[in-house]
Amino acid sequence: YSSNGLTKISVVDKKKEILLCACKKYLKNQKNGILLVNCHEKEEIKHHFYNTDNFEVYCFCQISIIEKKSVLDTKQDNNSRIDTDYFLVGGYQEKLYKGIIKLYKVNYADNFLDTQIEFKQDIEIEKNNEFKGFHGPISCITQSSYDGKLIVTCWDGNVYLIDPPNIDYFLELDKM
Repeated sequence: YSSNGLTKISVVDKKKEILLCACKKYLKNQKNGILLVNCHEKEEIKHHFYNTDNFEVYCFCQISIIEKKSVLDTKQDNNSRIDTDYFLVGGYQEKLYKGIIKLYKVNYADNFLDTQIEFKQDIEIEKNNEFKGFHGPISCITQSSYDGKLIVTCWDGNVYLIDPPNIDYFLELDKM
């Protein structure tokens, strides 16, 4: 639907990049999913397709850890940004008739054909007086480099500012 369905992910430890492409089912024989494409100039182009079944993929956002160098410093330029192997996928769950955000992780291998993406969990956002849920596809997710918060747009016409998911648990598991 838009350029939000394409994003380049920097793989942290391997210093490589992959391209994530959102794929939406239009015809009966097609599938919803995520296409991974290697982005290495010296290698031949290789790709993997991950079927997401009834989840229509619209956008991606790599999760970064934003660390302020000083509590007193309010300049955005002084923050450090640490990319992770985790990324958010925004889209639409057909059977539930609502927009959903999912957390995935890239498990990059030296041989690109062995690279996998792993679904971790659906991101739950607490409903309240101001937020009653996403009533359309999630069309864009962008992370602020100032405080790490997420700006999420939805086809229901709303723009939301939400806290980034706490991935500390997953990062700790990765260290083990």
